[in-house]
Amino acid sequence: MVFHMSQESLSGEKYYLSNIIAFSLSWVLWSPITQATWVYFQLFLLELGASTVIVGYILSISTFIIGFARILGGYLADHYGRRKIIIILTYVASGTYLLYSIAPDWRYILLASIVMNIALLYQPAIQAIIADSLPKEHRGLGYAVINILPSFTAMFAPYIALYMVSKFGLVAGMRILYFLAFVMGTIVGTIRLFMLKETLHVKHRRIHNSDILKHLKLSYRHAFQFLIRNLKPLVVLYILINTALGISILTQIYAVKYLGLTKEDWGWITFIGGITYFITSLPLGYLSDRIGRKKPISASIILSIISLYFYVTANLENAYMYILIASMLGNLAWAISSSSFPALEADVIPHEFRGRLAALLALASSVAFGIGQLLSGYMYEIFSPRAPFMIALFVWGLSLIPLIWLREIKGK
Repeated sequence: MVFHMSQESLSGEKYYLSNIIAFSLSWVLWSPITQATWVYFQLFLLELGASTVIVGYILSISTFIIGFARILGGYLADHYGRRKIIIILTYVASGTYLLYSIAPDWRYILLASIVMNIALLYQPAIQAIIADSLPKEHRGLGYAVINILPSFTAMFAPYIALYMVSKFGLVAGMRILYFLAFVMGTIVGTIRLFMLKETLHVKHRRIHNSDILKHLKLSYRHAFQFLIRNLKPLVVLYILINTALGISILTQIYAVKYLGLTKEDWGWITFIGGITYFITSLPLGYLSDRIGRKKPISASIILSIISLYFYVTANLENAYMYILIASMLGNLAWAISSSSFPALEADVIPHEFRGRLAALLALASSVAFGIGQLLSGYMYEIFSPRAPFMIALFVWGLSLIPLIWLREIKGK
């Protein structure tokens, strides 16, 4: 049985309730486990023989791959539809978690992460199909609603990770989590198979293999021209934000190995941070619809700056309180941006460009994020554990500048 629930909004646009339900349900089931695997991921890599530099290297390689993979994903989403690519690659992505669960050392983790991030080229299709499925006048609230139940279940991810690591040890606990992510991902793929409805109906025309690259370039040329004409401040903003996020990525290693927090401390801090995100995401998404996108985005950046300041100034005697406050402020900032940024993109990007422009924006973000991650390990080992966070704080400050030119333009 395939669910086909579509309705029309007040503006006359068609939207698809079945798609919203499908993603909400699949993320409710999958997110707690996949996010649990990230709670101790950096520490897990250290246990498998990686150095801090190698951790940054693995994270950056994965980010670069997904950034460029999204280019192909955006092309496929806009020219061949959203549904098929999402379903097929959901199964592929879930399969890679099985590789993670049996990896004997960090080299196998690197290989599995490469396969995983190639599979995640379906992300532009997900962004596009969700934007297509939401009524324009309620997009900010809509993104918050989509995230509310998944964020509730994902809120328990740190506790799940904490339980597994405390009961079975770091390495064995992580392997169990990865296997559970594989099982749940297979279930999620099946849910999407039966519930998703295509939102972009294109007339298929046969393209010879020799013409695919030419057609890909031509297709992205139009999208890139729109990006340069209309979205330059947003691109600069994404580059600065993601560079800062990448440079400050080694929070787990910094908190546990340098500041001296226990693994249990870190688990509880991330758990409380997740609660902060959950209880604030829905009202802040509603606020984005009421006062526009720019003000919430500005508030998110300011909160991120304050959060990082606590990381930079954390002292060894009272490190737990510093990192707890930083985590809560960071999750509050994320609650704001997770609805405001996607809503702004949906507002300013035309329907027919959504897959490709989502991919281009994600590419710019991924390259910046990957460069930041690559630098983080070197800064940590060569200069000092605090150095990456100090540099990231400066870059976060620079991200306030493009806000001056950021405009909320409605897409045609």
